[in-house]
Amino acid sequence: MKNYTVRLYQGNDYQDWNAFIDQAKNATFLFHRDFMDYHSDRFQDYSLIVLDGEKWVAVLPANVVGNQVFSHQGLTYGGLVYTEKLKLASVIEIFKAVLSFLNEEMH
Repeated sequence: MKNYTVRLYQGNDYQDWNAFIDQAKNATFLFHRDFMDYHSDRFQDYSLIVLDGEKWVAVLPANVVGNQVFSHQGLTYGGLVYTEKLKLASVIEIFKAVLSFLNEEMH
């Protein structure tokens, strides 16, 4: 079982985010920061980055309203975006890490 780290996206992650999206297993242009940031005046970004050590393994495009986090309301659809080599067991562990992070941050 891996110990994943979850953190909020920051502006200086722009290039790394887009590079990750370009090679992710289930990403589309919708998750590119240029497309997401187009809505920045309407949505408070709360996108998450999941790390295995220093390596990016998943991202969650998201926004926040009050104390509720949404898999980005400015996009047609959202969800966890991850690398091609991740297996189901790792995706489940990543979801647990994201939920734990959100539980700590939102309370």
